Amino acid sequence: MADVAVVGAGLIGLSIANELAARGADVTVFDRDEPARAASWAGAGMLAPFSEATADSDLLALCRRSLEAYPAFVADVQERSGVDVRLRFDGTLHAALDEADLGRLGVAAASARANGGDAMLLDRTEVLEREPFLAKHVAGGLFVANEAQVDNRRLGRALVGAARARVRCASRSGRPYAAGVRRRVDGRQCRRSLGGRVGWRAGARPRCGSSGRR
Repeated sequence: MADVAVVGAGLIGLSIANELAARGADVTVFDRDEPARAASWAGAGMLAPFSEATADSDLLALCRRSLEAYPAFVADVQERSGVDVRLRFDGTLHAALDEADLGRLGVAAASARANGGDAMLLDRTEVLEREPFLAKHVAGGLFVANEAQVDNRRLGRALVGAARARVRCASRSGRPYAAGVRRRVDGRQCRRSLGGRVGWRAGARPRCGSSGRR
């Protein structure tokens, strides 16, 4: 019987499964479809806690600590998977098209600074220097230097790859493939491994008290 059942094989579910397996847990992951797809595939990969509008100070503190921990998390996943997730700390640029926008960005800049954001207001020339393809009538902008982005699709592939030695690929019915058969996952292949700690069960439903192994 698995120690832990993770419902959902998106970026968060796969990250949890990988971390638990690395700590010795026997984990089974359940999802209705391929891993790292759905919302994980459609996301923008923004790592921007200071640009997100949230009034929850505890959530903001968690997001800030998560951003600080992200480089180490990515380094581990990349080392185990061989997939570059393209983590970039290029900051976030907000453009203002008129004076009203500039006023709102001024408030956002003050809020970001109060919560640890490295935020600065820019005039029109400074904005176009950073992003020359913006509309020429841009009025100014806000740049938050200590924010980042990641290629979420590549991160999904990396998380699947990081668990490759521990993942059992299964059919939508929940039955494993024949030994040695490969399955395509986002253009890449993963070989079924019955000796792994993390089980991948596409289309299966978790049942309390069952191991999820067949």
